[in-house]
Amino acid sequence: MTVKRCGNVIEVRYMRSTPCAVIEKVNADLYVDKRTGEVKEFCHSANRADSKASVAQSLRKLRDLINANLTAPETALWVTLTYKENMRDERRVYEDFRRFWQRFRYYLKKHEYRPAEYITAAEPQGRGAWHLHCLFLFPEKAPYIPNADMARILGHGFTKTKGLQGIDNPGL
Repeated sequence: MTVKRCGNVIEVRYMRSTPCAVIEKVNADLYVDKRTGEVKEFCHSANRADSKASVAQSLRKLRDLINANLTAPETALWVTLTYKENMRDERRVYEDFRRFWQRFRYYLKKHEYRPAEYITAAEPQGRGAWHLHCLFLFPEKAPYIPNADMARILGHGFTKTKGLQGIDNPGL
């Protein structure tokens, strides 16, 4: 049984017993249906976005992660990082975020703000270009950081910075 609390909503998930696995993986491409003995092929997706169940599970885990770590919305900043160019290189997106994070930590220290932690999710736009959604968590009230400063720290495009005051379920 799992119990999650999100604001005034309590979600309880209960499973009577652990289900028995009905398939057994043979290799990366084949599996056996134990009920019938049939050997079948896995349906491979080009990417995770093709699997609605996988995306739904990822979003559920992300909501849980946010709601478990963000207890006071005034201590958080929600920032979207977008490229000027049509960025399709996933590895470069992660490397650019790593460098952004280093510069952002320096910015916080230079302005005598407390260090932050982050939760981030990369998302492709409809045209295939990647952008990042970042939740910065501070140990106290989040500082005001002008959007122009955030864009300068990013150095690759546009940013949108918002506070979460007044939001009762930030995971949504």
